[in-house]
Amino acid sequence: MTPLRWWHKVVLFAVFGWAIEVFFTGFFSAIGGDIKATGHTYLWMVAVWGPGGLIFERSVFFLKTRRARFLPRVLVYAIGLMVVEYLAGGLIYLISGIVPWDYSADTDWHISGFVRLDYLPYWAVCGIVMEQFAFFVKRVKLAL
Repeated sequence: MTPLRWWHKVVLFAVFGWAIEVFFTGFFSAIGGDIKATGHTYLWMVAVWGPGGLIFERSVFFLKTRRARFLPRVLVYAIGLMVVEYLAGGLIYLISGIVPWDYSADTDWHISGFVRLDYLPYWAVCGIVMEQFAFFVKRVKLAL
């Protein structure tokens, strides 16, 4: 059994990130009255979730080896994920002139339309879920 290579992990984290986004947007679509619970994501997000997942995975194992407690880990995850969303939004804006998830029309609790401050609790939950996914990915082996 061979451990996963970095590019295998990029693909797994990208697909996992897409799934999280589709679930999140679909869930809130349903709460908002959409009986179809329509969820969506963006093709751009492969380049965010994939490499971001590798960075996240390293952060998880760094914090766990230092025996960081649950609450500080979750706070680091939430803030880290928001920073990644902000930087990704800025980079996509520089490349394309738009931010696919522009929050500026939705709330006053945004920074440049790239990130919503009121989403901190959701990013915290996402961090907890991603931590467990990182542990799962570490256990996956390839049979070649």
